[in-house]
Amino acid sequence: MKRGDQERQLTLSYRRGPLALGVPDDATGVQAGDRAPNVDWSDPETGPQRLIDHLRGPHFTLLALGDAAIDGLSEATSQWPEAGAALHPVAVPTTAAAHLAQAYGTTVSAQILIRPDGYLAYAANGDWAGAMADFTSLAGPA
Repeated sequence: MKRGDQERQLTLSYRRGPLALGVPDDATGVQAGDRAPNVDWSDPETGPQRLIDHLRGPHFTLLALGDAAIDGLSEATSQWPEAGAALHPVAVPTTAAAHLAQAYGTTVSAQILIRPDGYLAYAANGDWAGAMADFTSLAGPA
């Protein structure tokens, strides 16, 4: 007997679930509620990286793709509640972000929040603090 993606639940999606923020019906690429693809990249300062290494642990991961998204990290992370699971930001500079942006079907200027179970909570291409505030109010108190 051979196990495929369906048995491993790699294609399982919560895209229409209550914690998936505003996914339009015609959405393309990876969206809130989809499993976060594991992507490798090379950062000029820190060397080879694997996203899965940043996801290990009982925390949320905020992936900032590109310099503008990195600049918005403090604004977004200031919205994170003190109680509950921690938030682990991962900054990927513009020089290294193109491959990740392509894998996620987004622009190089994006912040992507990944839940501890490896599914996307949201992807934002601007208004970093607003996207985080919307998610934390939707998720409720930890």
